[in-house]
Amino acid sequence: MKKEIEFLFQILTGWITVQELINRRIIYFTVLFVSGCMTLNFPARFTPGVYGGEADGYYGKIVVAVETDAVSIVNIDIVDEHEDDLIGFEAMRQLCERILDEDSTDIDGVSGATISSEAFLDAVNSALRKAKIKNTAVMQNDQHRAE
Repeated sequence: MKKEIEFLFQILTGWITVQELINRRIIYFTVLFVSGCMTLNFPARFTPGVYGGEADGYYGKIVVAVETDAVSIVNIDIVDEHEDDLIGFEAMRQLCERILDEDSTDIDGVSGATISSEAFLDAVNSALRKAKIKNTAVMQNDQHRAE
């Protein structure tokens, strides 16, 4: 999601030339968007807030606090961990950066720190499950009924 928003920013600020847009075959989309004929609607993925998650790491529990806004993962704090400083903690630090860059936990773990990586991703996913909006179709139907 962040990549799409960054791309739209580049279009709107002129960082991408018309020739690049033609090469990428998205000139039509851009004209529609910029002219106001089309708007982007990013559906809410999360209930904004800070959510805790935990999982068993190599040397003990890994506890994280994950902050979300309505559409993205905003921040990840490692609250408690007992992993090796040189391998496990460094792996978790790298994973934090990649999750925030990709706005997803669908990433590969760090080579050499497989157990710590998997546990960290499990802890973040545990927090994100608490943040996810549930039954959005039901919620939308309830709103239509109320109107």
